[in-house]
Formats: sequence, structure tokens, C-alpha cells
Amino acid sequence: MANAQNSFSPFKLPHLFQDLRRTSSITGIPFKGIPAQYPYDPIIALRTLQFIKTHHAEKLPEAMRKLWLMEYVERRAPRSISDVKQALQGVVDESLVDQAMALADTLEAVDANTARITELKGFGAPTILAYREGSDKPQLFFGSDRFEHLAIYLEREFHPMRQLFANAKL
Repeated sequence: MANAQNSFSPFKLPHLFQDLRRTSSITGIPFKGIPAQYPYDPIIALRTLQFIKTHHAEKLPEAMRKLWLMEYVERRAPRSISDVKQALQGVVDESLVDQAMALADTLEAVDANTARITELKGFGAPTILAYREGSDKPQLFFGSDRFEHLAIYLEREFHPMRQLFANAKL
């Protein structure tokens, strides 16, 4: 999801498209392009995903897939509460989106995640923070092509992901 506060440089945008196409080819989930209103403010979708992650973690992968389909297949930005509810039909009850928006802790969690990534000079998605066992200093990885590097850093066996947003086991 695009962050409305970030403007894309002419150098970053081709890499964004490359990463989206790569993710699509790995997972088989289509990528047709980006919405006309891009970048946009993703706060409603982010708060909803944070709420799902906290209260219904088993539904998070499918919720993320549905939002991907709206954004990159239907090419519609999930900018409003009704957009997010529509995208998540069949995954969660629409009242869950209202709950996510009503609770201050979901916004606080999104803000804390954003602040942490900004503090570490991270940008965009996927930004991944990895901690080695026994270390309190994270290593930052960026891009879906970095999962193998992440596995090497963590000294784990690498199993390429076959399903986007699955709970990857490294």
C-alpha cells in the first residue's frame, strides 16, 4: 500500500513495479497495475490489518490477499471505510473495520511501527526487521527478493515462498 506522505522518485518507481511483478510471478496472484489515485493514504487499511493481526491473526493472510486484489488487480485504492469493508467481504465481518477504526490502540500500533521503521531509515513495503538470537539490534531488509538474504542472516534454511502473505517458516 502506498503512503500518501511519500512521493515516488523517478528512480524508485521502476523498482516498485519490478518488486510487484516479481511478487505476482512468485505467488500467482495477478498484478495489473496501480490505482489511478496513487500514492494514497492507507491508514484505514493499515489500522484494519493491525486489528486483524492482533485479534484474528489466522485471518491476516487472506485479508492481505483481498486488499492486494483490490489495489493491484482491480486497480482501486482502498481509501475509505466502505472500500476496506468491500475488499474484506467474506474474510471478516464488516463490523471489524469499524472496531479497528474506533480503537486508539490500532492507530498507536501503526504509528509505532511507522516510527520504528523511520528511525531505522526504512522505507516502503516490504521492509523487514530481523533480530538475531541474543541481539537487540535489528538488521533491515527491503524487498520481496530479500527473503533468501534474510534466511542467510538468520542462519536458517531457505524455503521459497509459494503463497503471498503466508506465514513463512525460515
